[in-house]
Amino acid sequence: MDSIKLQIGNISISVHATARVLIFGSILFWLGRVSNHTGKQFIRKQENIEVGTREVSAKLFEIALFVVMFILLLQVIGINLTALAVFGGAVGVGLGFGLQAIASNFISGLIILLDRSLTVGDYIELEDGRSGTIRALNMCSTILKTFEGKDIMVPNESFITTSFTNWTHENKKQHYGIEFQVA
Repeated sequence: MDSIKLQIGNISISVHATARVLIFGSILFWLGRVSNHTGKQFIRKQENIEVGTREVSAKLFEIALFVVMFILLLQVIGINLTALAVFGGAVGVGLGFGLQAIASNFISGLIILLDRSLTVGDYIELEDGRSGTIRALNMCSTILKTFEGKDIMVPNESFITTSFTNWTHENKKQHYGIEFQVA
């Protein structure tokens, strides 16, 4: 199987190499999915850890697992990782400038989840007057549900860089002022 090859310039693709990549790639993909599901379930069952910290840990576990699987797949294909170091550095700098806002929102999401300044169910009023209950805390944005039933997608960076009011951070009971006049 190694003698049957397709030659394109300096690149030689054999049937053996293609079969090896397909078989080991399928096995790695299957192992990745199974271990990702098992690992995330294990992390989410830890009752002694805060909900936000569990979700951050589960997401970081998923990212780390897929990075490891990708590196293993590159090794199976036969790509030398040291050759990719210079290319990866140049791409990293370019992506760093291009994806600066996304990276900022991602890091802000980690900070919010770890310091527990916001949790699902909190009633938030933003600096611009919009308000709602936190329905979901994602890695790059937070979803607020308004009383009208609308979802407001707020970038996590705005919770770090601007002021907001968390009406239910320490106490879930809310106080409302009602003005009325008596004749």
